[in-house]
Amino acid sequence: MLPLMWLIFLILLFPFLFFVLFFQAATFSFTKLGLSPQGAILLFSLSLIGGIINIPVSRRRFVVEEEERNRFAMAKIDFTKIIK
Repeated sequence: MLPLMWLIFLILLFPFLFFVLFFQAATFSFTKLGLSPQGAILLFSLSLIGGIINIPVSRRRFVVEEEERNRFAMAKIDFTKIIK
């Protein structure tokens, strides 16, 4: 029973540890660029929040024309030309 409990605990803890490791690596990288640790955390948090928000830059309309499908797709002969 005890090993199963440890396994469940590690499975639940692993995503949190992965996030903390990534967060620490990003903070360390920003401090190497000359930011304070608080500024690095603020910049990293704002970039995560900004990544969630999607602001469209332009809108374009795409017209998709569907071609006539061959009802006899498995056959190598194009029966639509023969029937017409």
